[in-house]
Amino acid sequence: MTNYDLLQAINALLCGIIVIRLVTFRRESATHKPAGGWLAYAIIVICASVPIRIAYGYHVSTDYADLLIKILLCGAVLKTRGNVMQLFTIAHRGKKRENFR
Repeated sequence: MTNYDLLQAINALLCGIIVIRLVTFRRESATHKPAGGWLAYAIIVICASVPIRIAYGYHVSTDYADLLIKILLCGAVLKTRGNVMQLFTIAHRGKKRENFR
């Protein structure tokens, strides 16, 4: 296995983890926001296409920058337990709501 093949395998694995976490998201007490649903759908479609393209040999390239982006996205999705709307509110947690008016 070459270095490039290893990068491809890690890329496919990270994309698979992202897709599985987003597909298994349970809303529970969170309110439904259509924008969040569409964003999650877009991320699922984009990330699910990567392992399929790699398996069929259509994926053009994978480099360390691409893997770093996927690692960060995977970590963020796992931290928010699949709630993509929280990806945009993590930095504001703990601050009072009045500060944002």
